[in-house]
Amino acid sequence: MELNIFQNYFNSILKKLWNRFTKLDREISFYTYICLKYGIPPKELYNSTLHQHTLILKKNRVELEEVYSSILKKIGSPKEKWSSVDSFVKAVSREVKSAQHTKTKLNFIELIVLRNLLKRQNMRISTSTFTKLLKLYLELLEKRGI
Repeated sequence: MELNIFQNYFNSILKKLWNRFTKLDREISFYTYICLKYGIPPKELYNSTLHQHTLILKKNRVELEEVYSSILKKIGSPKEKWSSVDSFVKAVSREVKSAQHTKTKLNFIELIVLRNLLKRQNMRISTSTFTKLLKLYLELLEKRGI
């Protein structure tokens, strides 16, 4: 049950980002969506290159779905839109915060941690991240009326 609540929350964030991209034409929403969906740090996406459907990052490669790679080709890379990697990372952070409608707003790294936990990947988390996830869980339970 706990993982379902978190999975629904994570999926809702992805859906909100996708909707913000399609309805508001916000390119940063798409970049943030790609970062969260595939677990790509914004710094790596900023410095990445796209070859067909493969996003080539500093240390590895990510196979994008065809629809995402075609959108990325159409709108271009973040490096073409933002003057520096720091400004892009800040824009992703702001977009992550605006896509969440809870009191406990997770930052980008905490959402990636949540994504990895939902994929049942073993990982160590800090006490502060655990506390934020616990608070989020309690908020989500409260919203469901449980």
